[in-house]
Amino acid sequence: MIKSNVLKKRGYSHNKAALLMHCAEIAYDYEGHNKSQMRLKELGFDKVAYIDNKVTDTQVHISFNDHAIVIAFRGSKTEEGQEAKDWDTNFNYRLTKINGVGHGHSGMIRAVQSVIVDIMQILRSIPHNESKDIFVTGHSLGGGNATIFSGVYGDEIPIEEIYTFGAPRVFDKWAAEYFNKLFPKSAFRFVNGNDIVCRVPLAIQAFRHCGQFMLIKGNGKVKKKASKFEYFRERIKGIFFDIPDMLPFYDDDKGKTKYDANWVEDHYPKYYYDPLSKLAGSEHRMINKSDGVKKAS
Repeated sequence: MIKSNVLKKRGYSHNKAALLMHCAEIAYDYEGHNKSQMRLKELGFDKVAYIDNKVTDTQVHISFNDHAIVIAFRGSKTEEGQEAKDWDTNFNYRLTKINGVGHGHSGMIRAVQSVIVDIMQILRSIPHNESKDIFVTGHSLGGGNATIFSGVYGDEIPIEEIYTFGAPRVFDKWAAEYFNKLFPKSAFRFVNGNDIVCRVPLAIQAFRHCGQFMLIKGNGKVKKKASKFEYFRERIKGIFFDIPDMLPFYDDDKGKTKYDANWVEDHYPKYYYDPLSKLAGSEHRMINKSDGVKKAS
């Protein structure tokens, strides 16, 4: 299991990406706070604070230890009867003015504003907070909220790095440019293959992505700053491999007809975490090997 000590290293690493995707996934445990606290402590975090705004249905985990603070926004609920407020946030995508920055996704701005006072209070209450690096993460809606939070409040909060997974577009051109100036080398936006959520709201609706584009390819590898052609090729591959699922005689192991489109399946947290954890394991072995060479010499 990858633990929080990987956050001590400066700059991007697969270890960090896997750990922060794990934290983003744990944020979905909104009704089992004791369970999520236990899981985060297993990762090496001493304490966990939990925010739950009932009005906007926005949840945040803030976990910390002696060297790091992780702010993890929860993604959309999928349980029947519990998802209404989240989808109201998702579909309320009118561009709203952000003072001096540009425009952003109105639903997510409202969600972040509903928890910002609590976040600030918790950050101020953490002992020796000025000596700890702050990381922001989230998957899906949580990734969108993490991006809004960082872009709007990043000039007030000393954020070390941002890792988002399967996040939608949330800014217009000007706000995205402002975000990229704030975090030119420290914001990493992961897209898994054919994930449809990363393609909405549409660019023709004046929305733009921001942060460094990190494409998780079908072979499980990550391509940093992938070109439009490479992204298009991965999407075409996804559609091609989806064809067997579309055939009427296709059944799963239980003999039931199954159709989980590639562009839906690629959005699941599992399909972000699995390839990143494998890459992290490989990276960890390489680090240990190099350490052994240094010790031997």
